[in-house]
This record gives sequence, structure tokens and C-alpha cells, in this order.
Amino acid sequence: MLSQALESLTRQETAEQFAFEVLVIDDASTDNTYSVVKRAAALHKVAIRYILADGRGVAAARNRGIVESSGEWLGFFDDDQIAEPTWLKELFLFAKTSGAQIVGGARFLLLSKEELSAISPICRRVLGEINPKYLCGKSQQWVYLGTGNVLIRKDVIVTLGGFEVSHEFRGEDTEFLERARLAGFAAGITPKAVVHHEVPAYRLEERYMLWASLNDGIGFAFRDSRRWSISGLFLVSIARAGQAILINGPLYVYARLFGNKREMVGRKCLLYRAAGYMLKVLSLCMPRLFPVKRFLSMLQFRRERDIFKKQ
Repeated sequence: MLSQALESLTRQETAEQFAFEVLVIDDASTDNTYSVVKRAAALHKVAIRYILADGRGVAAARNRGIVESSGEWLGFFDDDQIAEPTWLKELFLFAKTSGAQIVGGARFLLLSKEELSAISPICRRVLGEINPKYLCGKSQQWVYLGTGNVLIRKDVIVTLGGFEVSHEFRGEDTEFLERARLAGFAAGITPKAVVHHEVPAYRLEERYMLWASLNDGIGFAFRDSRRWSISGLFLVSIARAGQAILINGPLYVYARLFGNKREMVGRKCLLYRAAGYMLKVLSLCMPRLFPVKRFLSMLQFRRERDIFKKQ
């Protein structure tokens, strides 16, 4: 996947508006990442730099890339994606014309029409789809921003102190972008900046989607814990759990009764997300009664590929 990702980045059109380099942050992997990057750097004219990080997770790896970068703008991209040739250009031109300091784009799943039709919109979001057509106004655009497809002014990142390294679950980019929103930075989304997201076969299995949803809930609780006191967080968690049970519980039962597996899995994902949220909150509010550190370690974002490729 990394080889394909790099190939797509070397084909980026600049319209003579800017120059760019590619930084690959290897977070202490144990595979042949270095040789893949070295081969790509030798084949293409675009500058590709390999940087070995210390294995402290994706947030720390992103911060390392920020420190090592020399550009005024930083584009974030994942190793399991393929960029359209106009991706970076569209992000940059939108930033220049709109004045936005943070710009996101669209991310579509690399799946067949049959595979896509079998997955509910809820599950497609779990798998990383970002479809700007679902935007209902500028107030919602922050929800559709993520580091799989985003361009950010470097001084914005420096001002905010980078990514939170203690965030070990999905959503470390959401936590950063929430801080950016609260700090008053301007953001926007252009549907013209398109990337395509690889979806390995294991991610189409229900067990992966439920694992990812638990992870999302834990990350959500972590972000809320930075905003609320322990007592406030507990009350917020009760409200969120109640909402999930009263809305998604009946909808799950309804889908099950009528044999609608597509909808059933989606609602189950939302229930697991709520369960992950509550689990994290309980571990924060009552750590002695809920010593779930070992269980939570199985949900760390960094462990995904090892967990599912071994099973």
C-alpha cells in the first residue's frame, strides 16, 4: 500500500504554484518500509525523505514530521490511500482563494459498487469515508476534516502545540482539529481534493467495524475528558449513553426483526461506540473499580493491523 501511496504522490500536479516534498514517517515498523521508500526515492524526481520515529504512536509520528518539514503548508496523508493527481493542488488553491488555514477534501472507499451497497452510511464513516455531499452547512465542516486528507498552515500547528501524544486511540486528529476550531482558526472543505482509501478484506468484517467503533468511543471520551471535570464527564457520559440506548437500541432491534443486516451492523457500531465511551469514562472516574488498562491496550490504534492479520 505504501508503494502505491508514494506513486500517487509523485504524480501531483502543481500548476507551477508551489513546490513540495514527501516525508515518510516510519514509526518503528518491523517490515520493509525503508526499502520501499528508498526505491521510490530513486525512481522519482519528487523529493522523498525517510524519517525513522521511535514507535510512540501516530500522534508522536505526526509531530516528528512537523518538526522535520520545511514547508509553509503541511499536507497530511495516510499510507493506505491513493491521491488523485490534482489532490494537493486543489487543497492549496482552495486555501489561497478562501483564506482558510485548514483545508480538507473528499475521501472515497476503494470498493466495488456491490461492496459499497452492502455497507450502511454509518459503517462507511467507520471505514474512513469523507463525502462532502453530506455537509449540511459550514458548521458541520469540522466533522469532515481528518489527517487522511488535509492541508494545514504550519504556524497553526506550532501555535497549537502539535498533536496530543497521550492520545493512543482513533481520533487524535479530531482532538487536534477541535482545538483548532476552539482557537478560532478558519477551515474549509473542497470536494475537488480527492483521495481513495484502501479497504483490506478484514475491515469489511463485522468484528473489525465493532472494534473500530469501540476505539472511536474511547477516543471520543478521551477528548471530552480534556474539556470536563470528572463529575461533569460522568454526567455527560450518562446523557450520551441514554441517547445511544434510546435511539440506536430500538433501531437495531427493528433492523434485526426485519432482517436488515446492513442497517443492523450500522446501529450495532453506534452502540459499541457508546459502550467504548462509557468504558473509558468509568476507567477515568473509578479506576479501582474498572481497571481495564489491559483491555484498552487491545484497542490502541497502532495495534490494528497486527491484531487482525493474525486472526
